[in-house]
Amino acid sequence: MSSSEPSFKIGLLDTPEEVAKKLKKAVCVPREVEGNGIIAFVEHVIFRILALKGAAEFVVEQQHGESLVYQDITKLKQDHEQDILAPQAIKPALIRTVNELLKPIREEFETSEEWQ
Repeated sequence: MSSSEPSFKIGLLDTPEEVAKKLKKAVCVPREVEGNGIIAFVEHVIFRILALKGAAEFVVEQQHGESLVYQDITKLKQDHEQDILAPQAIKPALIRTVNELLKPIREEFETSEEWQ
């Protein structure tokens, strides 16, 4: 998920489909935390933005069970290392969260004559 690679860089005005496409292509090695771009993005971008909003909960819906709710990166990393949190679960949660965060920006851009 390098910002120097346009096909991976997430822009503030990217459509939900573009965000999903870029994040689906990102590598997220099972049980590996170090050097994992998806985990780093959740840690350094998502948790920080959620904390600023006063809602530091990253929710990962599981296919066969209850949702996993993370309030900090430590537990998320532990679960990923122990294969409790698999890449196929974290990516949809990340896509949903990024799109939720970008939605107000997109809407403001679309309705603002000043931004056009």
